This record gives sequence, C-alpha cells and structure tokens, in this order.
Amino acid sequence: MDEIDVRIIELLKRDARTSYVDLGAAVGLSPDSARQRMVKLIEAEELRILGVLEPEALGYNLLANVNIRFRGDPSDFAEAMRPFERVTFIASTIGRTNIFCEVAAEHDGQLADFIATHIATVPGVQAFETSRLVDVVKWKGLGWREPTESSSTNVDSRTLDETDLKILRVLLFDPRIKLTKLAERIDCPYPTTRRRVAALFDQGTIDAVAVTERVVPGREALAMVLLSEASGRAWEAGLADLPGVNIASRSLGAYAGLLEVSADSPHQLVDVVDRISSLSGVTVAETLVFARSLVLPVSWRFPARRRYTTV
Repeated sequence: MDEIDVRIIELLKRDARTSYVDLGAAVGLSPDSARQRMVKLIEAEELRILGVLEPEALGYNLLANVNIRFRGDPSDFAEAMRPFERVTFIASTIGRTNIFCEVAAEHDGQLADFIATHIATVPGVQAFETSRLVDVVKWKGLGWREPTESSSTNVDSRTLDETDLKILRVLLFDPRIKLTKLAERIDCPYPTTRRRVAALFDQGTIDAVAVTERVVPGREALAMVLLSEASGRAWEAGLADLPGVNIASRSLGAYAGLLEVSADSPHQLVDVVDRISSLSGVTVAETLVFARSLVLPVSWRFPARRRYTTV
C-alpha cells in the first residue's frame, strides 16, 4: 500500500460513494486507474465498502449473541452458517468458547427456533450460550461515524415494501453496485430501481461507509467482555463511556451485559478490563479475544439508547 492508496481510503471514509471521476481527480489518477486501485484494495482486504442501516429496516427487531464451544475448525461452522442472512457476524475467539456469533431475528420465538434448528445441530457444536440484547447503550461498530442532524433518521419498516427490502439486502454489502446490475439482480425495471435507491439514501434509511478490517492479529487487541452483573448504578457511572469501549449493551440470557473493547496491545486490554471490573456493581464473567473474522460484520446503526422489547 502506497501513499495514493492511503489517500484513496481516507477519501472514501469521508464519502464512500465518491465517484471514480472525483476520486481520481483528488489523487492525480484517471477514473479507471482510481477504480483499479480501489478494486485491488478491496481484493487485498485492506478496504471494504458497506451499507449501514438500522436492523429494523430489514425487519429485525432484535439481535442476539451466541457463544459457542466448537470442536474442529471454526471455519466449518462459518461455512454452515453462510446460507443464512440473519447470521450477521462470526468470529473465532480465544477463551472458554471459541466462536462468537451474532444473529438477527424478527422475534424471540424465531431466534429460539433458529438456534435450535440451525446452530445446535451443526456437527462440532459441543455447547453454546445465548445473550439477547435488550438495551443498546452504545454502538460504535464497524463504519461508525459521528451522526449529524442531516443523517439522523427513525426508520419505520412499515413504509418499506418488498422491493425496498430487496434493494437494501444488496446495498448492505455493495452500496456502490451499478444500478443496471442491481435492477437485473432484483428483477426490477431500471427507472424504478434508480428512483428507489435514491430515495433510500436521501431519506437516510441506508448510508455507505468505507472501513478497514479491525480483527487483524498484531494490529489491535479486540475483545468481547461478558458481564455476569452490571447494575443500573454502574451504567449511570459511565460504564459504556470508559476508554476503549466501542459497543455496550444490556442483555438477557447467559450474561447481563456485553462490551466490545479495543486496545493497542494485549497489556492495554488487560488494563481496560481491570477498569471495567473496578466499577461498583460490575462483575466480569469472562473475556473473549477476537482472533479473526469468519463472517464479516454487518454495519448496524442505532439511534441513541435503543431499547429492544420482547416481541
């Protein structure tokens, strides 16, 4: 990666839908050369362009985390989950369990059925624990950007029809897709597709973000801290605002809360976990260090303090 590649990544992080014409002009390349550079960065997994939206836009009213003790190659489990759109993140982890899996669902019954039918039955799954998110206190996940007044939105999934949902499912993983190709993929007339895509972006239902992979050994220590106890007093004391905490949620099930934390090194990660444990009303059950991504995470977006209710 050279200085031009770094500049391209910086520009795309500001606006992931920047045209090849503007991208090339900014770095002194032709549009085609800029496109080739961007493609190489994506193929080398140095850069990813993703759509970011609220889970409700796809009809998902809840998220859950499933920690799995798996015997064998965790990639085999990831391969078994690949057909299922509702499996939105899988990582291999170091700890008591060796797979961390995020699952989206429309309601609790659907979540329970999916886990029993499609996760528990995968050969190699020896045990699993499920935590169902109830209150998203903080979410600075992949591709997070400081929200602006123009970017804020409250998605009402009832206003989205089946065509919108088809479009969103494609844009979620390829927001720069050519509209002609998108129209063909969803079997929708081009004029309708173009109009719908423009409306979804203009209304803030979906945005495009440029991100770099976070789970890279040797680059950053990333872990999930699982809490067996986290009182309301602890949250009020700033548990979610501790340095290094990117994601914080209260949950039901195996754990009372989950925190995603990042640090520059394993030693610094220990310090972060110690600070979490030192808060009154907090008991850390265990820490799972992310080793590598097996299914790349969906870029979810949440309004401030999103509470989930049992549906």
